Amino acid sequence: MQHGLSETYFATTPTATDRFQPTVPAHELTAHVFEVVFGSQWRQVFALARTLDVESDLLETAPETVSAAWWCAPRWRMATHAAHTAACGDNRRHELTATMNLLGVLGRGAARVAARDVGRGLVARDLIGSDFTQEHYDYLTGPWRRNVGPVHPGDRPLDQYPTAPNSQRL
Repeated sequence: MQHGLSETYFATTPTATDRFQPTVPAHELTAHVFEVVFGSQWRQVFALARTLDVESDLLETAPETVSAAWWCAPRWRMATHAAHTAACGDNRRHELTATMNLLGVLGRGAARVAARDVGRGLVARDLIGSDFTQEHYDYLTGPWRRNVGPVHPGDRPLDQYPTAPNSQRL
């Protein structure tokens, strides 16, 4: 065992043909499996990952227009802390980790940071109303939604989001 995984996981490098095959062939990848691993918002997480991976040209420029001050602001730290606290308090630490890992290997620069913020928000989205508020969710997903597009069908219109000080909009 290495990092809690079987040695065979590290023994071979995936090829282009088996890259997306399950590590344990006996397990069928179903909606239930994805929900267990990524949480109830797994479809939105996958759509986000697909956008981050496929539309890199759009993402290379769009989130870059959001000022770096957004991620340095105290409200950002409060929003990320609230999302992590809510997710972990509801036994979603593994869902949060899986989402962060998936989004952390795709994209680059500000696009990756913005996608990971959206991932945090999505994992805790159905916990809005606890210590994780709508304002926290909006703060985490706002830059992506303004510059790239929607992340969840239940989100409110884009023009109702706060703008970070000194941020540039498209």
